[in-house]
Amino acid sequence: MMNHQKLSLRVGVLLSAKPRWASKLVDGTKTVEFRRRGPGRDAIGKPMLIYASSPSSQLIGFGDIKDAVRADPSELWRRYAEQGGVEEDEFRTYFAGAPLGDALIVNCSRLPHFIGLNMLRTRYGVRPPQSWSWLPATSPLLDLMSFVEP
Repeated sequence: MMNHQKLSLRVGVLLSAKPRWASKLVDGTKTVEFRRRGPGRDAIGKPMLIYASSPSSQLIGFGDIKDAVRADPSELWRRYAEQGGVEEDEFRTYFAGAPLGDALIVNCSRLPHFIGLNMLRTRYGVRPPQSWSWLPATSPLLDLMSFVEP
């Protein structure tokens, strides 16, 4: 029962990415996000917010996670290279030494107004994660998606 309650609190994902990758996600040229470890299949169908890390340091996009695949990095590259928006040498370097990796298949859009780090901290009480974090049902960030459609 406790695990079910815990999962029900995970209603969205806050994903941090370098500005280069975050921009590709929100402009639709990157529809697969590779991670050494992602949120897994529990994230499928959940809303997602995209935070562009330093030096941008702002929330720039939203969307949802269509699928989540955990596999050997070579398999991920074979299946998703075209949608990943990354060069093979960067991909190999990122996954070096990792026996498994994740591919998040996403549908993203740009937020109409970006939200800077200072506002995220003061108004929303949020510290963006280094990689990703779950958004609980009580997160005020979820309100940002209530007026936009992916």
